[in-house]
Amino acid sequence: MSPRRFLLATIGLSHSLGVAAAAQSALRPGAHVRVVVANGPRMTGTFVRWAGDSFEVALNDPPRRVRIASGMVRRLEISGGRGTGAGKGALIGGALGVASGMIFALTTAKGDLSRSQFLAFGGAGFGVLGGALGFFFGSFTTIEKWERGTLPPVGARSELPEWIWGVHINMDF
Repeated sequence: MSPRRFLLATIGLSHSLGVAAAAQSALRPGAHVRVVVANGPRMTGTFVRWAGDSFEVALNDPPRRVRIASGMVRRLEISGGRGTGAGKGALIGGALGVASGMIFALTTAKGDLSRSQFLAFGGAGFGVLGGALGFFFGSFTTIEKWERGTLPPVGARSELPEWIWGVHINMDF
């Protein structure tokens, strides 16, 4: 084999293995997924395994396993974990607080302060209060963070099950 062919074969193989490894790290057994198929409902479940040109998902509601053809997938999302809604609550509470503070200041503006100073102080004060309340109540809610996933090309899928003793590698090219 000539050095040029060897180099091209090595680059091609390393690219295929890189694509397979990236797909494996993104979508591995046990990952919580949300799948939208063509002309079908959105399904949420746990990725089980690759099965040729399709994959299996264990659905949550109702509990069952389904096989989904890769070509039918319109959207795939992989769970990035759960977080609190404290930040979102603080933004919503702050915005509502500023708006209500300005309305309050407009309706009660009297005395030594000008109308614009009353608006500034009322909006800022109620905004801080609303933001703090939104942060407090938002911290009690949990939000699942979804990341857009992609399916690897059919020839670049790999299955690397986690065994305690030994290693098993199955790659389709």
